[in-house]
Amino acid sequence: ILVTEEEVLETYHLLNDLITLDTALIPLKDTSAPRVSEAEAQAFYKANSATFELPAKASVHYVEFDVADYTAVVNVTDEMLTQVYSNNLERYRVEADPENPSATPSYLPLAEVRGALEAIVRTELARQEAFSAADNFVAALSDEGADFAIKANAAGQEVIQNIPPFSANETMEGIDPTAPFAKATFNLDLTPNQYYSDPVVGRDHIYVIALQKKLPAFIPAFEAVKQLAMEQAQQQADANAYREHVTSLYTQVQQAIADGTSFAAAINATSLSLETLAPFNSEQPLEHPQATTLMERTYQLKAAQLAAPIQTKSGVLLAAVKLRDEADTTKLSAQRPRIEASLIQQKKANRVSAWQASIVAEAAIEIFEDEPES
Repeated sequence: ILVTEEEVLETYHLLNDLITLDTALIPLKDTSAPRVSEAEAQAFYKANSATFELPAKASVHYVEFDVADYTAVVNVTDEMLTQVYSNNLERYRVEADPENPSATPSYLPLAEVRGALEAIVRTELARQEAFSAADNFVAALSDEGADFAIKANAAGQEVIQNIPPFSANETMEGIDPTAPFAKATFNLDLTPNQYYSDPVVGRDHIYVIALQKKLPAFIPAFEAVKQLAMEQAQQQADANAYREHVTSLYTQVQQAIADGTSFAAAINATSLSLETLAPFNSEQPLEHPQATTLMERTYQLKAAQLAAPIQTKSGVLLAAVKLRDEADTTKLSAQRPRIEASLIQQKKANRVSAWQASIVAEAAIEIFEDEPES
């Protein structure tokens, strides 16, 4: 792999020339479409009906076993505390003297952490008791003809019925967020042996769920989502109007530059504001919110050349090279080894890619790639 002197010089100038940019922002907020009509909103609804689909929902009753209700009935022994302390000893490690790496680390004594450890063990034992009670309740439901409410009453539990229908991805108010409540619900079916769940375990509560009804996904009528359709249709109309505005301005500036007009003069002929940025190169980075993208898109451009538009949160940014101050070659000898090594590495990578592509072409291998998610 050979690197020519012309390639070295070209790379040197790409890295060291001082580049001054003129920029102009096409503000997003300044462009909007006329207010959409109901007919236009209805046409948008028909063309995008899938986006208005309401997800499948389920209606349930459930019984809740509160872990805290069982903390008073469990017995935490010294043997349990000692075993848990030993199994988790590293949690209580006290760092050795940092100035003496060979110092032996020490550990907080059991007596010092006993209170906190006992609370942890008691809660875990209570959770096991709550799970056992829930499991016994589930076992009782397996009896032929068993009624969920009657069995719950026999177990001393209240059946909670006032929960509104929810979807598989919804978080329900009042439900322990650490319990996979919705997932367990949507695994149920309205059959005698599959309408109720196994114990659904959360950090503070354990549930047994009884499915009452499943509501299929559906697309509501236009009148039911009219306001939403109006808002989304307006958003699309505004986006289209802005896109057309950007295309028109960019084309206007691009044509003016092609005709010999400077970027600054082309911008002055529009309603946009011109901003000249401080010069930059590889050793003197640009200070700007879009600095990375601006530098990437302009470091190879010559004076007066226009960069591709840059999308920002506040609008589209236009940029052109106002001045490219060519660097002298006093630093070339110092940078030559790094430049040559970089060029060789790049050429090697290009050769490997070309070699792989030729092998694939000769072998008639079909390449499958995942489609990006929309």
